[in-house]
Formats: sequence, structure tokens, C-alpha cells
Amino acid sequence: MRNTPGVKTYSGYIDIGDNQSMFFWFFEARNKPKTAPLGLWLNGGPGCSSLFGACKRTALNMLYIDQPISTGFSYGDRSVFSTDQAAARVWQFFQTFLSIPTFSQYLNDNGITFWSESYGGHYGSLFIQSVIFLLFKELHNKNPFTPWLYLDKKLINALFLPQYFRAQNALIKAKKLQGYPIEITSLGINNGWFNPYVQYQSYYDWAQKKNKHVMDIASPATLAVVKNALTRKNGCLAQLQDCANDGSNDVCQDADNFCAQYVSSPLLGDRSTYYCERTLVKPSNYETVTPSPSNEPPTYDFIGDDFWTTADSVRPTISSLGKLLDSGLRTVIWAGDKDFICNALGVHRSLLVMKWKYSRQFAKAPWKNLTVQGRVGGVYKVAGPLTYINVYSAGHEVPAFQPALSLEIFKQTISHQNIHSTG
Repeated sequence: MRNTPGVKTYSGYIDIGDNQSMFFWFFEARNKPKTAPLGLWLNGGPGCSSLFGACKRTALNMLYIDQPISTGFSYGDRSVFSTDQAAARVWQFFQTFLSIPTFSQYLNDNGITFWSESYGGHYGSLFIQSVIFLLFKELHNKNPFTPWLYLDKKLINALFLPQYFRAQNALIKAKKLQGYPIEITSLGINNGWFNPYVQYQSYYDWAQKKNKHVMDIASPATLAVVKNALTRKNGCLAQLQDCANDGSNDVCQDADNFCAQYVSSPLLGDRSTYYCERTLVKPSNYETVTPSPSNEPPTYDFIGDDFWTTADSVRPTISSLGKLLDSGLRTVIWAGDKDFICNALGVHRSLLVMKWKYSRQFAKAPWKNLTVQGRVGGVYKVAGPLTYINVYSAGHEVPAFQPALSLEIFKQTISHQNIHSTG
């Protein structure tokens, strides 16, 4: 995030409603900014500032947004309690952001690449669909807004939108209707949270595997207690299934609370949520210090509580991701093998159970080494538009542990290359 001579940066606020100011920071590409793609980076949480990501991306015009309101530098009245509601606020942000000539000049034929992490498994999967829905709702109701947005025709087809909407987009492309054409060209998600049912099962299986091959994550007694809590009648998996079937906030909240208390927390113990081979540091005067009640940064608390009221985190988004992949959207999912909270085993399993046209090919796809700068940094597999990468020796935020590998993945994706080793 350093200042580079000749490279422009802009930061500020865009009001998206009464007493709701959303913070952004925009970084111009260091090379050929007028033709470079535009990238959107959203950190997860919910409630984590996107400026964590701003420390790592340098290859294109990048926009970082602190969302929802009260995240990072964004301030005002909180009114977001779910991913769908968050998508609507980001959509409103873009209506103003792209109406400003300073920023609309960065829209070009290279389109937009969307990157996120962790809770980005929700954001990345649902935001694109929600943005499409909101866009065409505006078109259908003939509400005037600036700018008008065009999204990739394949995405429109994937969501079974009426011919009327396609016709409107054709008019925009033909310059018979005022607007800024936008093509979402790629999606990247780092250690994403997609499928709670699969992820909670994977906590237990992952801990067992680590005990056998690497280190003791949990004692045999703890594993036995967790297995019972996971699989018994009215246990974690049963409650998550009830949530999926019933959908009410109360049922899903109960599942969220039970699974966190009796499955993930006992397995984690005093180890870092984000890098399992590190224990939490205790100061020398630990006995005189009042410990934080959780491992999470305090800025997450109230926003996480807001999302908890709708039990947003235990509602799977994997089917939405499957629809985006069926549309042909180029997608890279990567996971660090030392992360606990969105561990690589659970991420890979979530992709294996996802229903989409290349599901069989993905299951059978061979693993290949991914070598960058002479070092094997992980393994990857490809099916259709999806690439999944298991990154070695990396925690929750992969670029913090494997910066060279991460940058290469990023560059290859935004330049429409297939992921490959560079020697």
C-alpha cells in the first residue's frame, strides 16, 4: 500500500443512505491503468476491514470497500443483518461510485474481477447473484438510475432471467441506452465459508487427521465428545439439516450456537483460529490480565451479532456458487492447509458435493504441483471454469504466508490464463 510515483490513489466516503457512509480506498494500477482490469476486494468477517487485503494486491486497479456499515472506517446506522442485505448496500455504493467520472474512466473491456476471503464464500457467491437481481429489478420497474450496468450474458442466462432483460442489455451494448458496460470476468475466494454442514464435519475429520500425521490438535477424549455432539440425534449435523429444511431464524440460530459451542470450540482449544500450529500468545502477567472472551477481533463483535440475528453464517451458499460456475464464470478457490476455521479439507469437500455441470470431472481431476520461483507451494486441480488450490504452509489469509505464490495466482487469473507453474 505504498505510494508509488505517478500512481494515483483515492479514498473517501460514499453515502448509501441516511446516516450511512461507506469508506473506500482505490489504488490505480502501476502499469497502464487505463487498460488494466478493475478489481473489487472485500474482506470477510463479517466485519473485517478490506484494508487487510489492501496490503497484498498491486497488479491492477483495485477498489477496497469497508462493508457493511460500521466495518473499518465506514460509519453510521447499522441496517445489515444478512449477506443479501449487504449486497444491496454495496450495489447502492456502486451506483454513486461509477457515476463519478474520476472512477468510471477505469471501466474498460477487461471487465471486473471480484476477490474475497473467508466470509467471502458468502459474499462472492451471493453478491454477484444479488447484484444481477437488483439490477434487473431496477430495469423492470423502469426506475431511473445512473449508471446502468451490463453484466455478462452467460450470468444472465444462468439465472433464467426473462428475454426482456436481455434485450435491455443488448440496447446498452449497442449504445442505444445510456450506461456503463461491466463484465464480471473472474471470481477469487481465499479459504471461503460455503457449506456449514460440510465444514463442521470437516473440523472433526481434520483434527483426527492432524493428530495422526502432524500434531495433537485435540485429545482422544475431546475427539470422542465432539464426535458425539456432531453426530447424535439433535446434534450439530442434525440441527444444521433442520436449519436447511426449516429456514427459520430461531432454528438456524440454535444450530449456530450448538455447533460453535460443542464442535469447533473444543477442537480448537488454545490454538489460533487462523493458523492451527500456533497457540495463542499469553503475556507474562497473564494472571493479572482479563482475557478476551474469544479469539475474534473486537470490531467483529457487533456486526457478527447483527448477522447472527438471521443466522446468516449457517445458511449454505454453495448452490449459488454452482450456478455461477455453470454460467462459465472463471473462478479460483484456494485454501491454506494450516487454517482451522475454513480449513482446506472442508473447502475441498464443499466443492465436491456442489451440484454443477462439471461435478464429476472435478471429482476425478488429477492433482498437479503448483511451482513458483522453483518452490512447490501447493497442489491444484481444474474442471471447467473452476480451479481449486490447496496451498502449503499457509493459514487463513494465504497471501500473508505465501506472497509470491498468491501474486502469481492473482496475475494469471486476471490475465485469463489457466493456472500453471512458473518454474
